[in-house]
Amino acid sequence: MKKPRILLSGNPNQKLENYVVAVEGVGGIADAKYVPALDDSYDGLILCGGSDIHPKYYNQEINGSVGIDNPRDEAEFKLLRAYAAAGKPVFGICRGYQLINVFFGGTLHQHSEFAEHHTAESGVDLIHKIVAKENSLIGTLYSKEHSVNSHHHQA
Repeated sequence: MKKPRILLSGNPNQKLENYVVAVEGVGGIADAKYVPALDDSYDGLILCGGSDIHPKYYNQEINGSVGIDNPRDEAEFKLLRAYAAAGKPVFGICRGYQLINVFFGGTLHQHSEFAEHHTAESGVDLIHKIVAKENSLIGTLYSKEHSVNSHHHQA
């Protein structure tokens, strides 16, 4: 059986190797890039975490968004459009999930009043407990109570 080739789009300041290890750990071949050219020849696309999406994509002015990366926004919206049109799988993590939300007409709160609960003072991810709903997919896969990491200020 052929191993699926997965394109990872992420920020070069991130630990993209963590994403690569995860894809390879489940039998895929990962190709991690920053601002990848439009290429829908991969079997799937992962949009990784990172900086805030420019609010122009959800019809707002900048009002709390920081670290906007215009070239990355443009490249990832083009990739998402191509993969969605081709019916290929796309997975979003943090910023990537927000980009998918915006692509399909959603909006974002540019700065949550609860942001301090999701970011440690040192700037690293904050680990906290969540409780999954009874009989939910997450609860079935992991357990009713488990830990997750958070490092975000938007919702």
